[in-house]
Amino acid sequence: MKYFLMYGFIAVALLGCAKTEDTEIKAELLILFDSAIENKNGTFQLSQLNLKWDSLLIVFPYSDVQRIKFSDRINTDILSQTDIQSRDDVCVLVFLKDDKIVSYVEMSREYDFGKLSADKLYSKNCLNLS
Repeated sequence: MKYFLMYGFIAVALLGCAKTEDTEIKAELLILFDSAIENKNGTFQLSQLNLKWDSLLIVFPYSDVQRIKFSDRINTDILSQTDIQSRDDVCVLVFLKDDKIVSYVEMSREYDFGKLSADKLYSKNCLNLS
């Protein structure tokens, strides 16, 4: 019984550490996106986000997470949690710092990222979405 409780506690602790979608960053993104749409300029800087990151990867619907061009450098296990390989309702924006995922958000496809490449890491310093 003692071991059962100990292993149960460890399992709960590990599950609690699992990376989940960043709702605070998603809220910031929605404000940026909606403001750009409302002002009809369609341009904004993601460097305004309250997050320490240096590059962005956009994962499109039905993407095979294991076949992402950068999967040898990036731990894509976190992306598997999003079920992106079988979903068509979202794109996943993955924020990285030193090739480590620091945050990700699932963005509705009402926000069009179709002009951007799926097989490219976008640098924070030169990313201007429009």
